[in-house]
Amino acid sequence: MRYVQIPHTELRPAVLSMGSICSVEGPVTDAYRILDMYRDAGGNLLDSANVYGKFFPAGTNICDIHIGNWLKSRGCRNRFIVETKGGHPDVKDFTRSRLDIESVRSDIEESLAALQTDSIDLFYLHRDDRSLPVGEIIEYLNDFRKVGLIRHFGCSNWEPDRICQAQAYAAAHGLEGFAANQLLWSMADADMRHYPWGGCTNMTAEAFDYHRTADMAVFAYESQARGFFQKYRDGGGKAVPENLLALYGSPRNIARYKRAVRLAEDKDLPLSAVILAYLTSAPFPSGALIGPRTPEQFEDSMTAADIELTPEEFIYLKGDSDYLQ
Repeated sequence: MRYVQIPHTELRPAVLSMGSICSVEGPVTDAYRILDMYRDAGGNLLDSANVYGKFFPAGTNICDIHIGNWLKSRGCRNRFIVETKGGHPDVKDFTRSRLDIESVRSDIEESLAALQTDSIDLFYLHRDDRSLPVGEIIEYLNDFRKVGLIRHFGCSNWEPDRICQAQAYAAAHGLEGFAANQLLWSMADADMRHYPWGGCTNMTAEAFDYHRTADMAVFAYESQARGFFQKYRDGGGKAVPENLLALYGSPRNIARYKRAVRLAEDKDLPLSAVILAYLTSAPFPSGALIGPRTPEQFEDSMTAADIELTPEEFIYLKGDSDYLQ
């Protein structure tokens, strides 16, 4: 398993992190089995969010709860980096922001209780609220850090200009800034007009260019584009659901798919390994969240755990080398 250093922190997570959404569906024993496999493979980063599970009738942060129970049952909290997210809009009304200090503190405290831990290693703000000054947000995150509720913090679904403003404020006031950014990113560029969830951001050309010099880590969610490339391989456009084709079926992505197939054949690798290695071989510290539902899916994802592409191979897959010149 390869690992990546998160700049300005002591955190060194595996390049493939376990997206704990896998704990939401199916028997908890299935989730535990996959978590056991991830631990045994050398994985050390578990990703969750306070809102995961709150869309279900029970309305609880079930992913945090499952992660906490698994860590306690295995007695392995100290070997894992545990990250979760808070500040998600009200699940009953996405227009109601919850990025105020009281709501974020409530999410942190609720996650700490569910995760059965004293401190969150890496806490992400799940959304942005551009009506709030970045200075106000950076100040309260640093206050949470000072009292030990969180060790480090990052942002998820923030635009580059807001991240830049937040980092500048932190630097000017001698405070810690965002250690990492979590956003929608895969080898397939998403057409966000067809993305089902509001308030999410993807890896645009602007975001990619920003992160080349931002000195912060980037972690990709939906890193395998919901299996778009594998489905396309298995039957072309006819095998891809209509909503997925609208989201990812651009000519640019099909061209990337063909290059990925050629590279996989040349290197004698599974296609899935090339797709994930593309993300973990970027010209900045990066990793990918995976969300396997079965042991077979887990094993397939793990084929990328030790693979690092060369800069030339990354450019070849990306297909627009101007961003790396």
